[in-house]
Amino acid sequence: MKMIKTVLLFQLLLIGVATSLQAQTTSCQSPNTRTVVAGVGSPQLLQNDPNPFSASTIIRYYLPINISNAVLKITDSNGRVVTSYKLVNTGYSHIDIEAGGIAPGVYNYTLIVDDKVIDTMKMIISK
Repeated sequence: MKMIKTVLLFQLLLIGVATSLQAQTTSCQSPNTRTVVAGVGSPQLLQNDPNPFSASTIIRYYLPINISNAVLKITDSNGRVVTSYKLVNTGYSHIDIEAGGIAPGVYNYTLIVDDKVIDTMKMIISK
């Protein structure tokens, strides 16, 4: 009888862990129609949409709740910082980028979380 109770308790624990992991995993449909899945501890940077763009674009990202600070930096082809944005929304979020005042060209944008570079992607501003 004790063995059956232990097995049942173990099975309940496994179900609880699986449910917890499933709740902590989020799925998001990116603008490129690829599915992105990230756990609680995995910051992510997604491709801007539209790209190329002339007026504005959206950069989507994922930040786990346990971060201290996050910054999105936009740099030109020479590595000079054009602008940077402090990101405060955790979970899946986005930032709208206006091209006004930024010359047409190829730029990189980098997600930095807790002083660690997470990812860098290219975006193109057209005329």
